Amino acid sequence: SSMKQFPLDYAELEAAFLEWAHQTPDLEMALVVGSRARSQPPADEWSDLDLILFFEDPQPWIGQHAWLEAFGEIELIYSDASQAGDVEWLVLYNSGLKADFMVARFPPHIQNPAERQEYLLHGPFSEALPFGVRLLVDKRDEFADLPQKVGRAEATALPDEEHYLTCLHRFWMDCTRVA
Repeated sequence: SSMKQFPLDYAELEAAFLEWAHQTPDLEMALVVGSRARSQPPADEWSDLDLILFFEDPQPWIGQHAWLEAFGEIELIYSDASQAGDVEWLVLYNSGLKADFMVARFPPHIQNPAERQEYLLHGPFSEALPFGVRLLVDKRDEFADLPQKVGRAEATALPDEEHYLTCLHRFWMDCTRVA
């Protein structure tokens, strides 16, 4: 029997996800957000894959995580709820790839494309989009121009020495507590 070949890099992981997405009728749209969605500055080797997935009915995708095994052998996994109440699966695959899958839906009262775009640009995900957004799946063909409509994130000012040292000391203090 041939062993299933799991993705070994992020391009392969995206390809495996796309194949799955097109076989999953309930998935309406998928966005890559963050560093792996932008070219300036590009993602580094430590960047994980951050996805926001819009389902017609998110319930089956938040109640269990067997579907995430389609993309690799899971080493560690847990779910977390966003402030808006959407559930995110944080997954580390045994190949070393890490991906975060935000399971979302458009609120039922938001029906037309203009309202859906407005929801993306000004709703609970609007803060993530300026750091990079790339359309991966768009089954209704509604969002081709979304990336152009998102503003670029402003470069964060560097901290002064005092703030930097406070952060550094807080980090090391937390490390001693964890140990």
